[in-house]
Amino acid sequence: MNLRSCAGLVPHSFFVPLALLLTMSGCVIPVKEQKPPSNHQPPNERKDRSLSSYQGLPIEEAEMMAKSAGLQTRIVRDGREHFIITKDIRPDRINFEIDGGRVTSAEKY
Repeated sequence: MNLRSCAGLVPHSFFVPLALLLTMSGCVIPVKEQKPPSNHQPPNERKDRSLSSYQGLPIEEAEMMAKSAGLQTRIVRDGREHFIITKDIRPDRINFEIDGGRVTSAEKY
């Protein structure tokens, strides 16, 4: 018995919801837990300085200071140029805003 011969026995309104259900059943996207990279080191809380201590430093020095504390860095603004950033919150990352090659703002988000 093929589908064409069944069409007379089953109301047509049955096939539309069935087709939608079968189409939507394949639309589930599994979410995988994100893990830090294998070379990731947790922040060293003893070496973590207050964020205000980064202000006024040349960006190179601020990045070295953050790295020695086990923190990652990201530049979110340099002068008038704002960079596109992700919305993930990382307590082991400092976000820098720079003016004239020096850090004017340092925040964790």
